[in-house]
Amino acid sequence: MSEERELYDVRPYFESPHKDDAPPKWPQVAKLAFLLSTAYIVSSVFFYLVDRVITDTTRHRNRATQIQMLMMLTDQEKDLLKAYFLQNTKTQFFSDMDGVAIGLQKNGILYLASKLGMGFRFPYNIENWAWEYLSKHQELLERRGPATQYAEGHTSALPKMIG
Repeated sequence: MSEERELYDVRPYFESPHKDDAPPKWPQVAKLAFLLSTAYIVSSVFFYLVDRVITDTTRHRNRATQIQMLMMLTDQEKDLLKAYFLQNTKTQFFSDMDGVAIGLQKNGILYLASKLGMGFRFPYNIENWAWEYLSKHQELLERRGPATQYAEGHTSALPKMIG
């Protein structure tokens, strides 16, 4: 029976062949690796959340400023933006020297869709947030004075001077 017990005894497999030796170091290394990887993951999630909050707060403040800009548009800017809605398109072509289009681009209402133009005219798209806001608030595009070149269907004075 003692021979049988020796055949099925698993204790020798878990005991160190050298009982006087120090315990193996791999459990300590594994603990350290686990601790460092956990700290890295937790810090990454923390910094992602902080960045997200800052970005959302900044975007909200910028959007409020941009909506205020929509409320203070000049008649030329209103006519230029109204052309997008009259033609039901998000793209219009303007001269690269068109101050009205460039001003709206600097204010974040329009953006240059491509650096490849047609002659002196380049595609400007209206930002999605501006399209949605002005679609709901068409009264912001009502002019105060006489029609400008944009209301007459011209997208820039430059082609009239050249052609």
